[in-house]
Parts: sequence; C-alpha cells; structure tokens
Amino acid sequence: MGRGVRIFFRGLSDTLEHLLAFVLYCLCWWICCFTIVFAPGALVALFTATDPRTSSAIDRLGPREYFREARRRFRSGWKLALVTLPLLAILVHNLWFYEQSESDLSFLAPAWFILLFFGSLIAMTSFSVMALFEESWKSSLRIGAILTGARLFQALSAGFFLWILIFIGSFLVVPFFIFLPATIAATINRLTLSALNIPINDPLAPTDERRAEEMSGKKRRWFGP
Repeated sequence: MGRGVRIFFRGLSDTLEHLLAFVLYCLCWWICCFTIVFAPGALVALFTATDPRTSSAIDRLGPREYFREARRRFRSGWKLALVTLPLLAILVHNLWFYEQSESDLSFLAPAWFILLFFGSLIAMTSFSVMALFEESWKSSLRIGAILTGARLFQALSAGFFLWILIFIGSFLVVPFFIFLPATIAATINRLTLSALNIPINDPLAPTDERRAEEMSGKKRRWFGP
C-alpha cells in the first residue's frame, strides 16, 4: 500500500521536474484527441514520452517527434483501444444506469464502480506496456491484467489517488487540460516498471563516489591526529 502511494507522489514529482515538457505533451495529446482518428496512437505516444527512465531533456520527445510517434502507433493503439474502450463504456453505462435506477437493483452501483476502477487500471497499464516495451495489443492487454492482479494493493493505492486527482482536476479546468494527462501517464508508467522490478535511475541520487566521500567524512576525526 505504501509503495503505491510513493509511486503516486513520484509521478507528481516527475510532473514538477519536467513541467514544460509535460505541458507540451498534453497540448499535443489534446490536439490529436480533437481529430479522434489519432487519439489512440497519441495515447501510446503520451506514455512513451513520459517514460521515467528518460531523465535527460535531450533524449525526450519534442512536439514533432511526439506526432511522429503517434502516427507510428496508429494501428496498434487503435487495436488496443477497440478492446478496452468499449468495455469501459459498458461499465460506465451500467454504473450510471444502476445509480439512477430506483429499483431493487440500485445496490449494484458500487459493484459496477469497483469493476470500472479495476478496468481503467488494466486499460491504462496495457497502454503503458505497449508504449514502454513495444508489445502487441494482445500481449499488452494480457501483461496489463497480470500486473494489475499481481500488484493489486500497490495498484489500488496508486489508482485511488489518481482518481482523487482526476476528481479534483475536473473542477480545475486549466490543470486538467495542461498537465493532468501526462501526470497520469507518468504515474502508471512508474507503476508498471515497479511491478516488473525494473529499476529507475534517480538523477538526484548521490553517486557511489559521493557516498564514499560522505562515509569517509563521517569516519574522519575532528580532533587529534
């Protein structure tokens, strides 16, 4: 549980550290969404652009490279979207229907919300796997489901805070459009890499030489020979 919370805050830290780049990615993402046709490919490109293993600004995608990546992922993004989005749409419809219903079945609304919660996590993790590892849509969906189930409590805690962030962002139009999509993608990427035990280099972490200097400094005597 605690690890999922740390992943969420690391996603926020990535946003603050690369704020300008994330804002550009979100603008590119929304432009592609308005075309509808390039939206799935742009979603894969968004996960690619927010890969936390890319620490250097030189290695990050620029706007031109982002659109090129979205075009390259056009087919694979649509294949995965055609599987995940209809299922999520059905869950949203059922949640709305049973929530508005006054029949005896209205108590099923929380169950549909839980299914929507898990479904959205699996879908986002699948897009993350496709972006980070160049997997096919079938393999991405299978790995996304396995990782979500294997690291259930970790995914639950990170997903819970992401849903809170989305809820707050729905009342704040500017953050919702400017950097929230990139923040979600960065957090899910960290969740995916953590579930696969893939290390992420921290550029702010001290090097081995620096640690050796700190240890020698602690052992150094302040008085006497």
